Amino acid sequence: MVSATNISLDTMYATSLTENDIKYFCFTTPNKKGFYFLYGKDISIGEGNYVNTYCGICVMNSLSEEIAGHSLRYNREENKNFALLPNTTYYIKATTSENRKGNLKFKISFTEDLEGDSQEDAMQYNVGQFVSSSLDGVEDVDYYKFKTDACTKYKIEVQNISINVGDYMNDYTNFVIENKIKEKIFEGSLCYTQQKEEYIKLLPNTEYFIKISNWSGRNEAIGNYSFIINKQVDVSDVKINGIVTGISVGDTINFNKIVLPQDATNQEVEWCVDNSGIASIDRNGYFQALKPGEVTVSVKSNENNSITDQVTIKIIPKQIQGLKLKKSKGKIKATWKLLEDNEKYQIQWSTNFKFKNKKSALVSYKKTYAFKSKKRKTYYVRVCGIYYQNGNKYIGNWSTVKKIKAK
Repeated sequence: MVSATNISLDTMYATSLTENDIKYFCFTTPNKKGFYFLYGKDISIGEGNYVNTYCGICVMNSLSEEIAGHSLRYNREENKNFALLPNTTYYIKATTSENRKGNLKFKISFTEDLEGDSQEDAMQYNVGQFVSSSLDGVEDVDYYKFKTDACTKYKIEVQNISINVGDYMNDYTNFVIENKIKEKIFEGSLCYTQQKEEYIKLLPNTEYFIKISNWSGRNEAIGNYSFIINKQVDVSDVKINGIVTGISVGDTINFNKIVLPQDATNQEVEWCVDNSGIASIDRNGYFQALKPGEVTVSVKSNENNSITDQVTIKIIPKQIQGLKLKKSKGKIKATWKLLEDNEKYQIQWSTNFKFKNKKSALVSYKKTYAFKSKKRKTYYVRVCGIYYQNGNKYIGNWSTVKKIKAK
């Protein structure tokens, strides 16, 4: 090989070329696996003998075989990625077009290959772990390994997160899952920003490998990627959690569900009621009682509609509000607020605060009732609403007890 000027990696150099000039530079690669970038830019000016000039730069081995290179018109720059042998001397040849002068700057950069390049030195991956990384060079391959447990169903989500500029244009990232004998279980080829998800079945307690590589129509692109693999545990049962009693019109409840097994992947459920005129429920299990009656609340697994649970809720009339007492000679008159759904009201009174020896009356569609009283006796009074539906009787909770001393 001809005489060459020694240069260092990762350092920018500039040189001037006369007409029909050739210059040689040399460098030695480190004793590490990795990838190299050849950056070149024609920094000639567009006048005189520099007009329409083309500067050429290439990397060669000791046999003068070209490995990578650029042909650069003035003010144009290029960046090319390639692999070289470790601990080896290589040469850079700089030229200009015939009968033209040229100015050129260039740099050789090195990126160490940090990821596993084969099954034997694959990086450990844990199922459920999110990985975001990049390939170190055009010819790079990243290997990861993981082992399944008793689960056989998995969800793969993979994305090419390269960008649509420069060396990333037209880049495709290949994502493969293979077994020890390199049989492909899954394969996806994704252009920049494209993503893919798929469910696959794997053998239990078995080691598998993830292989990531890139492909470019120009053999220059370097891919960035992300992926995650999650176990898919099927739902076996779904239950409504807790017992609900004493629901009145207007009450709200937040129903909770239990999805079994507890590590089931799809925890989503659908709630519904069998009579939307009596109650409502939203997607989050938020229940609202609208009218007295009975309603069945059901929950079913989004993964499997045949997996369900249900509970019947009895809704009673609202508690009576606004109970007032007014006394007159030999009588006490009670008034209260009417409720829309109530057909009847039951009123009770007693001279005992525990309502021993109580007396009762049934009032239809009225908000007042008067009963006889004894002189200077203290009376305790309460009212509740009654609603009838399909032959069933629904009795509301008693109002707040009021007391009054008769005249």
